[in-house]
Formats: sequence, structure tokens, C-alpha cells
Amino acid sequence: MKLRLTALFLFSGTILSAQGVTHERESYGDFNVIKINLSALATNTYSIQYERALSNHTSLLLAAKYHPVSGLPFKSTLRSLLDSLSEGAGIDFINNARVGGYAITPEIRFYFGKGAMHGFYLAPFVRYENNKLDYWRYTLKSVNQTIVIDFNGKQSGIGAGLQIGAQYMLSNKISLDIWLAGPYLFADKIDVNSLTDLSDKTDQDLQEVKNDIEKYAKDYLPGHTVTATVSHSGATLNAKGTFYGVRALGLALGYRF
Repeated sequence: MKLRLTALFLFSGTILSAQGVTHERESYGDFNVIKINLSALATNTYSIQYERALSNHTSLLLAAKYHPVSGLPFKSTLRSLLDSLSEGAGIDFINNARVGGYAITPEIRFYFGKGAMHGFYLAPFVRYENNKLDYWRYTLKSVNQTIVIDFNGKQSGIGAGLQIGAQYMLSNKISLDIWLAGPYLFADKIDVNSLTDLSDKTDQDLQEVKNDIEKYAKDYLPGHTVTATVSHSGATLNAKGTFYGVRALGLALGYRF
């Protein structure tokens, strides 16, 4: 008798769960959403996402973004932040740097709303990034001369964090995903080099450049170990460390199918 009651209980629970999923499917459609990140377009970045519901309150999401090599966005805003460095390498970087790259971000979402992929959510995620520095002009001005070095290189790393957001169905097929904040910890490696001819510089000039590059890098890369090498044939800069970042204030428009 107990065995029959247990079997009946389990069967009833399965039926109720299936009814909940069926009701969700009838309300909003199937459990796949393909999305485009609208906010990323403002920075010349192209980002798409695919989300698949696992249950009424959990889903898996895979996001991919690509940023073609180009100048930095919002240069005037960045320049105002570095106004105190108007004659230094910070302004040179903003004015001249060309960067691009890609990122892949898988995450699992836990929804607290009425159904699958609907309402407020928390989403642990990991993120891999690979970025290219196509051009960065470094300038050192001294009393007697100006030394200019053109760099290129790359940055790559992996991080993990927690995304906070909400997703709403605007209709049976169209969704709006809003990212409120997504703090994460990122570990990366940076390698840049230059083939600039420095054969006409003295050893004292080269040492001054090395010291200045390392000081600049340490100021702008807190939490990183920085090493610079400068010779008559060029210069290299290597940095490795961790930093905190955030994915925030994003909007993605989706189609549910």
C-alpha cells in the first residue's frame, strides 16, 4: 500500500510539473531565445546571445561578441577623465589607440519570476576575452627631445562573476533582457611590442623610456606585475595580473521560438 501511495505521489508531481511547463509554453512560446545586444552597438560591438530554458526557473545562455579593430569610443569623455594627463601617455592612448577583439560568455540563469526566462534573475557566468591592440603611440617628452614609439600587441584572459538582471516578454515572441549589474573578477595577460628604431638613442635615453613605460603601466594596470624592456631595436611591455570589471546597463532584444 505504501509503495502504491509513493508511486502515485511521484506520478502526480510529474504531472503537475509537466502542466506547469505546458502552461508556460502556451503563454510565451517555446523555450529558445535568440537575442541581439542593442547597447553594444553604441560602441561598435556586435553581440548575440542564445538562451535555452532548462526548467520553469533555470536556463543556459551563451553570449558571443565581436569588436572590429577601431579607435576608442567616447573619446571626449575619456579625455576629460584624463585631463590632468593632457601631455602624457594617457591622452596619447585615447587619441591614437586602435583596439578590437572578441569574448565568449556562458552563464546559467536562475529566474525568480512567474516562468521560464521571465522576470528577475541571478546568473553566475564565466568569460573569456581575446583583444588585439593594433596601434598605440607612446610619447615621452623631455627637455631636449621627444621620443615616439608605436606599439601593437594583445590581451587575453578569463574571469567569472554574477550577472543581475530582468527579462520580460513584450509579446508572445519578443523579449527584452535588461542587465542591471554584473561584477566579475578577471585574470589577464598583456603583451605589446614595438619595432621602432631606437638606434640613435643613448643608453640613458633607453633607461628613461623603460622607467617611464613601467610607471605608466603600473598606474593604469593596478594589480598587475609589469615588466618593460627597451633596447636600440625596440621595446616590449608584459603585464600579468587581475582586476575587477562589470557588465552593466545593457539591453538585448530577443525572439522566442
